[in-house]
Amino acid sequence: MSFINKSKKEIIYIDNVFPVFNLAKQAREKYGNKKVIDATVGTLYDENKKIVSFNTVFNSFNNDVSNATKASYTPQIDGGDEFTEITKKILFLNYDFLYDSKVVATAGGTGALFLGLNTLLDNDDCIIMPSLKWEPVKLITQENNIKVYEFDLFNKNNEFDVSNLINAIKAAANKHKKICIYLNDPLHNPTSYSMNYYEWKKLIDFLNELSRNKKIVVLNDVAYIEYAKDVYQTKQYMNLLKNLNKNIVWLFCVSYSKTLSFYGMRLGAVVIYNKDQKLVDQIYNSFKVRCRSLWGSVNHGAVETLVKLYNHNFNLYLEEKQKYIDLLEKRFKTFNYHANRVGLEVYPNDNQGFFLTIPGYIKNNKLLHQKLMDNNIFAVLYKEGIRIAICSLNMNECENLPVKIKTIIDEVIKNENK
Repeated sequence: MSFINKSKKEIIYIDNVFPVFNLAKQAREKYGNKKVIDATVGTLYDENKKIVSFNTVFNSFNNDVSNATKASYTPQIDGGDEFTEITKKILFLNYDFLYDSKVVATAGGTGALFLGLNTLLDNDDCIIMPSLKWEPVKLITQENNIKVYEFDLFNKNNEFDVSNLINAIKAAANKHKKICIYLNDPLHNPTSYSMNYYEWKKLIDFLNELSRNKKIVVLNDVAYIEYAKDVYQTKQYMNLLKNLNKNIVWLFCVSYSKTLSFYGMRLGAVVIYNKDQKLVDQIYNSFKVRCRSLWGSVNHGAVETLVKLYNHNFNLYLEEKQKYIDLLEKRFKTFNYHANRVGLEVYPNDNQGFFLTIPGYIKNNKLLHQKLMDNNIFAVLYKEGIRIAICSLNMNECENLPVKIKTIIDEVIKNENK
């Protein structure tokens, strides 16, 4: 007899980020910062390789939020009225019809994803997700015994094709009455690809048709959406939800860890949208019950920081954040330019986001990954390629890294073909 729940003891998870991050840290201690390139963790760094802590955010945290508030529980499980309304205002801008949504505060964006999967799906339901994805979401599905269907995000020409996603949904729909689709878009992790308006329209039109006899849950992971170059244009797809059928529940999974560069505070939100307000209320109440049994209430100091920031210094915060959005774009353009110059292929990214991914060049990506680490280049290994955290590189590294990677790839391929 085992002490561990049968459904949990069989789960084996090998983290592909933090072990490499720790190896990079050890290498920096041994060789010095200038001889090590750490492109592992999705944390925003400035040009001096220091984590970005927005002055506007931490001024609110340090000066506008009392120590008593920081030390106390958040009184409302959902985060409170101000938090929920502010979350909708930031996310939905002027899409007023979406303000009928309900919001529940969560322990980071991960908490939002866990709530959706753990509460709305049963063991005989399924989820469709890209094979190239933020890996912990698959761990959450394993925790809840949910059948996973994967699809190729890009075709053989490394171009996004929404038909791949639609075909995967069709295959799952043939076997399941309720299906969930995980969409980490806009600014997908690990590639930073974003679907355009017409790709969204094609997908949503298909989901509306399918939902005539299927129940559908869409987990829209928008962790990086506030770092889009043009937030208004990026959010235009939300207007398509005006025509969403009642059999589709749309969950926006928000990460204030990313939006506020506030990672350790573990604050996020899940936003529930559906045409049937009674159903929204049911899901909202179920989420609150689940929150109470998981983490109780979220970080009170973080909640109040957002409230104070929005009410007093939000425009200043947006100006401060914009400087880093512009910097990220410069980093992308620099990396992409030099990658193109030396013939290093990169998945589409539109020069925005936190990450880019280099497609797999060889049969054994593990060998390439190890060779990069042997040369003090630390990135994240995927079956489909190598993820580079542009957010953590400075401009000099973005200029020099592509040629270093291409040289190592060519060397590995040469030795592989001997």
